[in-house]
Amino acid sequence: MRLLGTLLSALLLLWNSSGLAASGTHYKALTFNAGLLKVLWANLVPNVDERFDRLQDSLPRYLDQNDIDIVSLQEVWELEPHVERLASLLESQGFEVAVPFRNGLVPKEKVSALRHPLSSGLLLAVRNRKNGHPCLKIQSAEFELFRKNDLVQSFARKGILTAHLQTEDGSRLNVVDIHTVQVEVADGSAEDPSLMKVHSSQLAQIRESLERLDPSVPLVLAGDFNMASHANPNGYAFAHYPYFKDTMGLVDGFAATHDESGAKSCTWCTSRNALISGGLFKNSTDVRMDYFWLRGVAPIASRIVFDDAEAPLSDHYGVEMELEVQKVVTHFWQ
Repeated sequence: MRLLGTLLSALLLLWNSSGLAASGTHYKALTFNAGLLKVLWANLVPNVDERFDRLQDSLPRYLDQNDIDIVSLQEVWELEPHVERLASLLESQGFEVAVPFRNGLVPKEKVSALRHPLSSGLLLAVRNRKNGHPCLKIQSAEFELFRKNDLVQSFARKGILTAHLQTEDGSRLNVVDIHTVQVEVADGSAEDPSLMKVHSSQLAQIRESLERLDPSVPLVLAGDFNMASHANPNGYAFAHYPYFKDTMGLVDGFAATHDESGAKSCTWCTSRNALISGGLFKNSTDVRMDYFWLRGVAPIASRIVFDDAEAPLSDHYGVEMELEVQKVVTHFWQ
């Protein structure tokens, strides 16, 4: 009996110290570049006002019908009413919202220097309550401005928006929303070498930012990376794709849940999306440039959404991802 007790004690110790996790909690997340890009009276992506009206109707319905818990948006600007209206809609649905300038995530002494007409374009939201029960809560958030940008895109204050979440079971989860510089020349036919250097700088800064996070906390990095997931005639920073997989050790959630052919699905689809084929980047090629990069989170399923070819909501399609976040057992009796 004493031997049996010793063996059981050793097994319990091994279980507890090995980081074995209890059954994980599933969440569904969306990343979507809304393409609401308008400078003064010029629509840089066509039909901004009309598409925004449709988005205000479509997005809340989609989030409810598909039980979305985490929302990562890009190109919703604070000069226009986009951010305030979307934030109010999401809050009315039980989401907690983080927007860099709206939420005061930029130090007060830097607000006047950093505020530009377009602002960051980033919005993160998490569902506070689900079916009457607590879901996710933003414990804290911060915004870090990209140090390097090109002249044109410096009029937008892009950067890295990080939210530190607490889950309903007391676990922690970090969610990061980003939008990097585009890398194409004006007509979309090839990479611009100077923009590729800016892109490299921004990726390095993203890595620095992630390295400051607690590596034991699961991570979801989402957004528009302006980077192709597979080789293509125009390049589109495909050479930078391994940086996330090999250098940073992150998992491409979409690729992990599809076969090789499915992983080449496009979110920037010149062949299908009239907002691209009739716009500034009409010579671009189909690529997947919107991602969920994961660490310590299991990708369960994913799909392309908002991909209506006839009446697209944006020049980008969205990505929906089902995730499993596991809580590490710290004591056997918990």
